[in-house]
Amino acid sequence: MSKLISKWNYPTTVRFGAGRIKELPDVLAATGIKQPLFVTDPGLAKLPVVASTLKILDDAKVPYGVFSEVKPNPVDSNLTAGIAVFKKGKHDGVIAFGGGFHGRTFMGMALTGKVVPYKVGFGAMPADVFHVPFPIDLHGVTSEQSLAALKKLFAADVDPQRVAAIIIEPVQGEGGFYPAPASLMKALRELCDQHGILLIADEVQTGFARTGKMFAMDHHAVAPDLVTMAKSLAGGFPLAAVTGRAEIMD
Repeated sequence: MSKLISKWNYPTTVRFGAGRIKELPDVLAATGIKQPLFVTDPGLAKLPVVASTLKILDDAKVPYGVFSEVKPNPVDSNLTAGIAVFKKGKHDGVIAFGGGFHGRTFMGMALTGKVVPYKVGFGAMPADVFHVPFPIDLHGVTSEQSLAALKKLFAADVDPQRVAAIIIEPVQGEGGFYPAPASLMKALRELCDQHGILLIADEVQTGFARTGKMFAMDHHAVAPDLVTMAKSLAGGFPLAAVTGRAEIMD
């Protein structure tokens, strides 16, 4: 059990309940002796977690959702909803941001805006995934420059009418813990509405009060069409979810 914990640091990297940090070592010691800490099968082990999670999501007024195991499953599920269902296969382009991280499946790696260490040695990535710079003042990139790059992308590389979704982390995690400016989120919402593009918020790292509100998008005056969540969603259990507007999730 000690080897498992040292190799897979889930208990110390995700939110483990509110104010329960002092009890964590005792809980880990007890569960390590009696049963595995991570249970993915049978699913019955997750039912209490799912039930309490549903209550939280309901209180947060999240409309529709579907559960899966861990990231990057929710990211892939979001794109399935956006491309195969909502867009009926007619729009297959996806736009992500440099420095972003969206998982380790091939689609997740394609969306991730970093070559090293995630994409090295894996060959060709899925096509029709485009990246624009993420605004970071420290690196001299403003929201205006990011939006200009997006408009240039529409003019030079992909017709916006062929884009199914724009995916963004409200706060980049692997990219250096940089929050997306409110002006960028507002402009993205307007662009997505203008061109019929889905706005996806990847809240796997930021969801469930890790930014002071239930979701990082709650700090913004606009709402995404789809949201991915995991990690703190289940406090250490391998559980993820995709939520979104009813007409998409149906």
